[in-house]
Amino acid sequence: MISILLYAIIMSFTPGPNNIMSMNNAKNAGFKEGLKFNFGILVGCLFIMGLCLAFSSVLYNLVPKVQFPMKILGAAYLVFLIVKTIVPSKEHETASNNGRESLKTEVFRDLPLKNARFVAQRARNCKGTSKNNRFLEVPGSFIIGALLQFINPKMILYGITVMSSYILPYYKEIPILVIFVFLLSLMSFISTICWALFGSLFSVMFNKHKKLLDIIMAILLLYCAISLFI
Repeated sequence: MISILLYAIIMSFTPGPNNIMSMNNAKNAGFKEGLKFNFGILVGCLFIMGLCLAFSSVLYNLVPKVQFPMKILGAAYLVFLIVKTIVPSKEHETASNNGRESLKTEVFRDLPLKNARFVAQRARNCKGTSKNNRFLEVPGSFIIGALLQFINPKMILYGITVMSSYILPYYKEIPILVIFVFLLSLMSFISTICWALFGSLFSVMFNKHKKLLDIIMAILLLYCAISLFI
């Protein structure tokens, strides 16, 4: 249970498309207007977590021997995250010299390049959008918040990994599985609310103490990976 909680906290509260866009929406449109996007994320996460649960369950039922290989894949993904955390990419190192742009690069590096450019451009255009059209025209839209989850690799891989490696091997009852889907989605929602409220403080903290935080996250992810086989 501790490993599930640690993994969920790391994946939910570290910088990502959902968190940074929530911060931008709150900054540009106000916290109240930005809540539309946050609730969209909640609904999208519920769908993604449900689909990941269904996919992993079907796979387990059709191929019972897949449990151990799925743990191997889950551990491999965690190791990939560890390497990505402690070995920054060249693009990220270049962007870190550009102040505010560094945060955008880190946020969107998990998205396909075209999607990252599209979202960043829409975020920059947010201030120029009239208040009446803001619900449909900017990333603060409820619909955009929900649909973003379906093109967010971080969320999809997170859902598959946590379901196949941490939950399904130990819990089979449908009510408990539904509770996990809701709790994991709720944690993602809470993280976006925190970034909307304290995003500027979080971004400063992540930039100022990046190396230390990277080491801490790498250690926690390593613990999560090892716990899969204990």
